Amino acid sequence: MRAACRECTTTKAKARREVAGDHHDHDKELVRARTRSAIARGLLTPAPCIDCGGLDVEAHHPDYVREDAHLVVEWLCRLHHAARHGKRPWTRQLDLVL
Repeated sequence: MRAACRECTTTKAKARREVAGDHHDHDKELVRARTRSAIARGLLTPAPCIDCGGLDVEAHHPDYVREDAHLVVEWLCRLHHAARHGKRPWTRQLDLVL
């Protein structure tokens, strides 16, 4: 289920890309791909969520510009990762459980 219609979502995504530029998205995708590769090769091992200790974690990159950005990772559960990015539904839920 979407929070907005497909047309509104597409329009907002295009506007966001124009402001950030495609280069920024490319950098993010490159870092994410390198992170997946590092995990597969055993160079990087997921750890428990740094906020709650949960084991089902996602990689959060505080900085995509660094040369070693793919290895500089904060491991966060989905709830805390979304909260770190300021996602509204998750932050409201976070307020209820903390």
